[in-house]
Amino acid sequence: MGVGADLHMAKRKENEDELCAQDWLRQQGYSDIRRPCDDPPDFVVDGYAVEVTRLNQRIIVGNDKQSIGEEEARKPLEDRIRKIIDQLGPPGNEGCSWVIDCEYDFSKPLPIPKIVTRQISEALTPLLRSYDESTVSGLHSKYFNYDKHAGEPLPLGFPHFCLDCGICLNLAEFNYKPAKFILQNVSDGYGIGLPEELIESIRNRILDKSTNVRKQGKVGKYKSWWLILVDHVCHVPMTILSEDQLSFVRDQRYDFWSRVVIVSSRNPSWHYELLSR
Repeated sequence: MGVGADLHMAKRKENEDELCAQDWLRQQGYSDIRRPCDDPPDFVVDGYAVEVTRLNQRIIVGNDKQSIGEEEARKPLEDRIRKIIDQLGPPGNEGCSWVIDCEYDFSKPLPIPKIVTRQISEALTPLLRSYDESTVSGLHSKYFNYDKHAGEPLPLGFPHFCLDCGICLNLAEFNYKPAKFILQNVSDGYGIGLPEELIESIRNRILDKSTNVRKQGKVGKYKSWWLILVDHVCHVPMTILSEDQLSFVRDQRYDFWSRVVIVSSRNPSWHYELLSR
């Protein structure tokens, strides 16, 4: 990027999602990335208008059932769990990683951090050594709470940890190198499934951005419009979803957008083209 472009971009402050999108654009080989004085768009890339927005979830917290941003509600617990799994190190089987979904009832006070650290560490420790199916099955039998989940369909194949501190962990193994534990999500456990969360957030963001661009009469001012969705919902590669689930997520009304890309907030290389026309 030239000096002129740098000066032009310095006129407006970028948020973290715009910085993530900018990094992704550079990784894709785009060098002419300019920042208009007024938005929309957030960027102009080789003559294309590029808007950036966040995909996130909502969580119900407190006795008054207030809805707040998922990242705000989950952050203290998420930070704690990330610290725990970073300190534990990788799983024991080379090339096998574990995605972790955490559920907690946010209408209750958060558990004491030391207790969270001890109980999660104890639960995951058997997976730090070389393990087999019997190890995984044994963990599921040890930690699954049949009383708590009475009447619910039993999770198959992977362990579900119900810890005494009130935290539940759902684990799913997939082939990924280097082997690691990946915290995908922290939620209240009452939300809909991951594809449904993505669809709802994508639909809302497309509608919001389309309405804003049309309101300001900007649609025809650029040859094409791209939308970059910075994903705070699915913290693993989108391709971990089945083709049926991906087809479900892609089934959107894209309005005037010619390209829509999901870029992971955790790893920009985990991008997924929802639309390219």
